[in-house]
Amino acid sequence: MARARWLVSGLILSLALAGCAKLFKTEGTESAAKTRVRFILQTIKDHGTGTDTVLQTAVCRWRNDKIFIAIPTEQVEASDAFDNWRQQGGIYPTIQAFEVEEKVQDGHDGDPEGTYYVKATINGVSRLLRVPPRAQISWADGIVQPPPDASKPAVTFSEAELRRKRAEWEEHERMAEQSQADLQAWRRSRAPGGEAAVPHVGAAQPGNDAANELPRAMRTWHRRYIQRATAVSLALSQFGMAARENPPDMPRQLAACRDLRAASQTLLADQPALAAPLATVSGPLTLAYNEIQAAAVACLANRADEQKEHLAAARRAMAEAGDALRPFQLTP
Repeated sequence: MARARWLVSGLILSLALAGCAKLFKTEGTESAAKTRVRFILQTIKDHGTGTDTVLQTAVCRWRNDKIFIAIPTEQVEASDAFDNWRQQGGIYPTIQAFEVEEKVQDGHDGDPEGTYYVKATINGVSRLLRVPPRAQISWADGIVQPPPDASKPAVTFSEAELRRKRAEWEEHERMAEQSQADLQAWRRSRAPGGEAAVPHVGAAQPGNDAANELPRAMRTWHRRYIQRATAVSLALSQFGMAARENPPDMPRQLAACRDLRAASQTLLADQPALAAPLATVSGPLTLAYNEIQAAAVACLANRADEQKEHLAAARRAMAEAGDALRPFQLTP
C-alpha cells in the first residue's frame, strides 16, 4: 500500500510538471467547463468519504483547475474551502446521483473571460454552478450559506496579539529584504571591477555566466527539493482532511498522522533536499518541516493544542521561505 502511494505521488508530480498543457488545452470553453464539473461531481460521488489522491485532485481542479498544488499550506486552505463549498451545496461528504446538462449559459458582465454557468441535477435537485477558468467554482443559484456556529465566538485579537502579528509581519519583510541583499551582494562580489549596475534576477545578459550562476543553482536545488516535498504535501493534505471528519474517525486520523510523520522524517533526513544555496531559504524550510514533523508527533500523542501551535509555526516559516524564493520565481 505504501509503495502504491509513492507511485501515485510520483505520477501526480510528473503530470504537474509535464502534462498540464494537455489538461488545459481547451480551458475557457463550454466543453472544458462541463468536463471540469463532471470530474469534480463524479469524484465526490465515488471518493467523497475518503482522503485519497483522486479526491485531492478534485480539490485542486475545483480551486483553480490545476491537478496539483505544490505548497502545503495552500493545499490545506484549498481542502478547507472545498469542504465548505460541499457543505453549502448539501453534497458533503458525498452524493448519490448527478447529471450535467449539455447546454450552458455564457458568463455575465463582470465575469472573467471564459466563464460559463453549468446546470447540473444533483440528488434530484437542479443546481447552477459558476465556472470561471483557472479560478474557484461556486454555487450561483442563490443558495444560503449555513449560519455560523453560535458556540464559536467571533475571533478577536488583544492589543498584545496585534503587536505580535505586526512584529511577525515586519520580520517576514526583513527576511525578504535580507534575501534580496544577499543576492545582490553575491553578484557584486563576482562582477568585473568598476561595474556599478546590478541586474535583478532574470535580467542578466546571456553571456554573463556569473550573474546566472546563483539562479541556476537555485533551480537545480529546487528540482530535487520539490520531488521530496511532494510526499509531505500529499500527506499533509490527507492529514488535514482526516482531521475534519465529523464524527471523528480516529483510526483514519492516526494513520494520516503516521504518514505525515514518516514523510516529514524522510525529507528532513535528505539534507541536500533542504540545503538551498541561500540560507534565507534553507533555514525557514528546515524549520517548517521540523514543525510539521512535531505536529504529527503531537497528533499521535493526542495533544491537539500543541499540534495546532506546530502547524501555525510551520505556516509562518513556509511563508518566510516563499518570500525568499519569490525573486527566483520558485515556490516552497
